Amino acid sequence: MSIRQQIRPVLTLALPLILAELGWMSMGIVDTIMVGHMANPALAISAAALGQVLYNTIAFGIAGVLLGLDTYLSQSHGAGRFDEANRWLLHGLILAAGLALTLILIILCAPALMLRLPIDHAVLSGSVAFLGALNYGTPALFLYFTLRRYLQAFNHVRPIAVALVTANLINIVGNWLLIYGHTFGPLRIPALGVTGAGLSTAISRCYLALFMVVALWRIERRHHYGLRSMARHFEPRRLHRLALLGAPAGGQIFVEISIFGMVTFLIGVMGRLPWPATRSHSTAPASPSWFPSPSPRPRRCG
Repeated sequence: MSIRQQIRPVLTLALPLILAELGWMSMGIVDTIMVGHMANPALAISAAALGQVLYNTIAFGIAGVLLGLDTYLSQSHGAGRFDEANRWLLHGLILAAGLALTLILIILCAPALMLRLPIDHAVLSGSVAFLGALNYGTPALFLYFTLRRYLQAFNHVRPIAVALVTANLINIVGNWLLIYGHTFGPLRIPALGVTGAGLSTAISRCYLALFMVVALWRIERRHHYGLRSMARHFEPRRLHRLALLGAPAGGQIFVEISIFGMVTFLIGVMGRLPWPATRSHSTAPASPSWFPSPSPRPRRCG
């Protein structure tokens, strides 16, 4: 097959995945934009942005271990060994459950460290509440990651793109309902603010996982890959191979995203508003309390 003949199948596979990645990043952007219309936008945006960066840094690093599934699933599919691919999917689900539990525990313990950071306490409190709400969607998030690996290895990428696009629509409606609060006759939805944004994202991730389950069920009925009849016994060797292959990828992703997390942290020590907006009489921004104050310059005579 010539290069020209290969372009079309590559684009057919790649474009829905590109759309899915754009849809994935849009969730955080939508949350940040919509909390910016609250009464105290600087505080709300700061809390949501800090919570998003902290969660994504840890979550994507841990979930990167599941990238090892891509190799084994693709090899099995290319060899026509659907039974082998199904076995890898089963052990990927087991690994994902363990990774999700790890992330849940980390997020639950994070406030003990976060509240000691040299960042505005009100920002940290909002960020902790946002993270707590976001954590409800962690199991669904890892289920989505695992099932997505299976579908894209078997060249079924359109459901992934459709899932992300519709999940963003659900997130927008959920943000509108939960951030600002609304009343529909006898039904009253309280305004949850930044917490509502995290809860809306968690709900949209549960929808993502459910969409993947339904899509996989429909594809199995149509193509008969043997998911319902596969062997379900546990093989520790497979789990070890998955973790061994995926751990370096997860580590690399963690290091890459940590750079953005560090930048967010450094910006966070400036306070919820930029220095020019908060200074009154001084011509230079005040240094944060944990930075050494600059020595005064001696005056010249004459």
